[in-house]
Amino acid sequence: MERIRPHGHNARVESRARFVGRFVWILIPIISMSFLSWVPAAQIYWRARTAGWLITTAALALTSAAIVAGMATDTAGAVFGWLIIGAAVGGTTAAVSGHEIVFDRKGPETDPAVHEALENRERRKEAKGIAESDPQLAIELGIGRPELRRSHRTSRDRLHDQRQPYDDGGMIDLNNATADSIIDVLGWDAGLVSNFVNDRELRRGYTSFTELQALSRIDPQLIEAQKDRIVVLPYQHAPEPPPS
Repeated sequence: MERIRPHGHNARVESRARFVGRFVWILIPIISMSFLSWVPAAQIYWRARTAGWLITTAALALTSAAIVAGMATDTAGAVFGWLIIGAAVGGTTAAVSGHEIVFDRKGPETDPAVHEALENRERRKEAKGIAESDPQLAIELGIGRPELRRSHRTSRDRLHDQRQPYDDGGMIDLNNATADSIIDVLGWDAGLVSNFVNDRELRRGYTSFTELQALSRIDPQLIEAQKDRIVVLPYQHAPEPPPS
């Protein structure tokens, strides 16, 4: 799952810390007095795996080794000084050139279908939370009622109400949804759903998820298997037909 990004003050602190860390990393060749001039290039090569970065890493490593050997034998002189400066400049230049490969590398792209499924799972969790804490709000939002989202609003509604329907991630309200919606969302057998809806209307709905499992003629295991998609909101009385 994608990592949740921090917000506000924490985000600013993390951003500054990353900037400082990147800056220090770039300066490793200078801070180490060229002893570690090869380290940034080696990290870049490990990520990029290209011949160019391999050659750069090898050259800087050999130069650093020569500097260490020169220090051990008390070597001095202009040539040795230029060797130290060259390693520091070369290592720093390599770090500047390749820092994005190390710090800005993107992970493998998530399959769009997987991304959508994960988003819908989070939406269902949110929708179920609303249904449990504020059933009336859930009813107003149309949670578990896909047929309401599919219904066409009048031209006047579209002109004066630009709100988007609430996306519940694929929930179904077994106390109020139509048979077609239950079949579409849960994939249950049409005959089973038809009998369930008839029983539901006769008893004017169920008072809870537990009662639905106990009293409906649907196998409790079938309900349990898809409980993350199911809500049982207060039964909404069907409107009386107009007088003839």
